Amino acid sequence: MGPTVSRGPEAAARVSAHRHGDYRTGRGELRTALLALFEGSLKFQDRMSGSVWAERHGWIPKGTGAEHGKVTLYGYQRGLVDAMCDPAVPLLTVLKAARVGYTRCATLAVGYHLHQDPTLCAVAQPTVPDAGDSSSDKNLKSLFCINLLSPGPSLWSGVSV
Repeated sequence: MGPTVSRGPEAAARVSAHRHGDYRTGRGELRTALLALFEGSLKFQDRMSGSVWAERHGWIPKGTGAEHGKVTLYGYQRGLVDAMCDPAVPLLTVLKAARVGYTRCATLAVGYHLHQDPTLCAVAQPTVPDAGDSSSDKNLKSLFCINLLSPGPSLWSGVSV
């Protein structure tokens, strides 16, 4: 399943199909028709885990790594992203090897929180130069769903390393 698609055009087409006099039976008929029209539009999104969200909405841009395109997580990465996105886990400490996709997982977790569960997120680096070299901000700016959510470049105007 791809990114969330607005049902606005479909609803607009159904509304424009109605003509004057379609609701001669009164307000009850109008209410029933309106409720049926917006039934799917006003539902809350299904709750999903971080790894499911990452594979559904995550996007790796060209030039940021060896792979690009839709995100596909390895087994150990699914558990890591799920732990990063679990509200019951306030602090996560990871002992890892080099080049295992940790930065990508952390970026996807921040994207999950921006899209699914808005909350405060802090990404810390051990030193200031490490923070300057971090590609998390560039990766976050190019996440597929974040680009869909962004009203424009102003969203990122205050972002700095």
